Amino acid sequence: MQSAAPQQGIAETVAFATGAVFDQPRAEAAVRELLIAVGEDPDRQGLLDTPARVARSYR
Repeated sequence: MQSAAPQQGIAETVAFATGAVFDQPRAEAAVRELLIAVGEDPDRQGLLDTPARVARSYR
């Protein structure tokens, strides 16, 4: 099981070989908004780490 603690040494933005940039904070904000849009409370205990976890999965 993966730890919910922030990972050391991971940049918030990542530049890909294609020139595209992955913006971790922006991706997390988008996931948070998606949770709200489907009626979830992103601040409830079971979802606190979800925005960061989902955003990392797209890296």
